[in-house]
Amino acid sequence: MTTTFTSVACLPDKENVLRKIINAPQDFVDETIDGILLAHPDQLRAADADRRAIVRADAGTSGRVGIVTGGGSGHLPLFLGYVGRGLASGVAVGNVFSSPPRADSRCDARER
Repeated sequence: MTTTFTSVACLPDKENVLRKIINAPQDFVDETIDGILLAHPDQLRAADADRRAIVRADAGTSGRVGIVTGGGSGHLPLFLGYVGRGLASGVAVGNVFSSPPRADSRCDARER
C-alpha cells in the first residue's frame, strides 16, 4: 500500500470546497424548522401555517404566563433550542440574519 500526499497547490480553491449540506439556500430555514418539528412532535408544534412561530406542544395552558423569544436564523434557527419545559413557551423565527416579523411574535404570544 502506497500513501500519496497532495501538495497544497493541488487542492481545490476555497470556492469549490463543500462547507455544509443545503438543498437550496432559500429553503434552508423552512427545511430546518420542518426537520425539528418532525423530530420532536411531542415537544413542539407550529403556531401558524407558515411555521415561523413555534410553541411548546402543551402551549395554551390557562393560568400560566408564557415567555416568547426569537431572532434571525443566522447559521441555524438557534432560538428553537430555547423552547421547552422550564424555558421559553414560544419562539418567532426570522430568515437568515434578519429578525422575525412582529406578526409571528404576536402569534406566539397568543398561543402560549
